[in-house]
Amino acid sequence: MHKVTRTTAVFGAAGLIAAGLAAAAPANAADAIFLIKVTEIQTDYTQSWNTDDLPEAGDYFVFQSNLRQDGHRVGKDAGKCRFKRIYGDSGDPTSAKIRCDVTFHFFNRGTIHAVGTKTVDWDDLVDSSIDLKLPVVNGTNTYDDAGGTVRVNQVNEKKSRLTFRLTGVS
Repeated sequence: MHKVTRTTAVFGAAGLIAAGLAAAAPANAADAIFLIKVTEIQTDYTQSWNTDDLPEAGDYFVFQSNLRQDGHRVGKDAGKCRFKRIYGDSGDPTSAKIRCDVTFHFFNRGTIHAVGTKTVDWDDLVDSSIDLKLPVVNGTNTYDDAGGTVRVNQVNEKKSRLTFRLTGVS
């Protein structure tokens, strides 16, 4: 039986080059991709199931993290991921479908909101080594019309590397 103990909440997560974030603009500005890379350090984690048990469909975890870039805290995030379905044997699952809803707040810049449902390998979940991409659905202030994706590459149970590839940011 492989248990999920304390995961970096899948996300788990910035700056303009010189101001905290990086942008690359092609010739046509309408097609510009705005790139942000940060490290997410988890500060709080809670799960709805007993740590001695496996999660079931409907169980969830919530998390909060600091976002760091070049040694500086540039924001924070908060999210909730709910298990939609567990695949495989009840005592030895193979994968899980999870739906995550995360808001990333970048100081003095605005927020980015990502929501999505993904299937993840159970062993990756247990080992805190998830690598997934979620769609960005909206944002505020600088990111008001943002679309695109955020890629979460989990390093360990408390740390992830986040890469935002945003469109609609001017």
